[in-house]
Amino acid sequence: MTGSKNWSAGDVLNAADVNSILADQVVMVFANSTARDAAFGGAGEPTLAEGMFCYLTGSNELQYYNGSAWQPAVGLNPTATGTFSGATSFSVDGCFTATWAHYRIIVAITDITSSGTITMRLRASSSDDSTSNYDYQFLEAQTTTVSLSTSMGASSFRLTYSYGTPGDAMLVIDLTNPQATEMTQIQGRGSTVNGTSHVLRDSTDGYFRTTTAFDGFSILQGSNIAGSYGVYGYGD
Repeated sequence: MTGSKNWSAGDVLNAADVNSILADQVVMVFANSTARDAAFGGAGEPTLAEGMFCYLTGSNELQYYNGSAWQPAVGLNPTATGTFSGATSFSVDGCFTATWAHYRIIVAITDITSSGTITMRLRASSSDDSTSNYDYQFLEAQTTTVSLSTSMGASSFRLTYSYGTPGDAMLVIDLTNPQATEMTQIQGRGSTVNGTSHVLRDSTDGYFRTTTAFDGFSILQGSNIAGSYGVYGYGD
């Protein structure tokens, strides 16, 4: 039985209604995919059916069953969120895994001690990779001026330039396959404002040239910064 059903006072609630109308239409909650898979198919356990939903608390994922496999129910799936303050950089570890092929990083900087360039390094096993393997093109637009530069063999990706006043900046970064032993590609967008003078808009496109598997990243500025970040996985 599928669909929905309304009961009236005195109606009989039979086993078929409970199993197919009630149980199959709620969001089941499991700690992880192992616990989810173990809950179906055994003696006295329900059978997987197309249209079922579940939520995994360990990875904060909402999933649905398409008749043959569990699939993500939303486009962006959070893998890490947090805040930072009082440091010239911040690092996030363990946010890239084999669960997702691509990742989006959103950073909102709300306070900057002094002006400086914001850069990014990839990390593995809680250590920044500062080798000269970052290749990218950098496009910058401010007022009516647009400039383009290329950097090959840098020690980090350049993302944007931040001003100390008013001290705000935003970054949106997409990475392809950072967790795999493949070249990691980047598309980054950064913006900030120089007081009441002008808005600065930057774009970064490039790749890390060696086939290194990464599980995290660092954002560096050079002066004390504060703000928040979110990391989201997508694609399979």
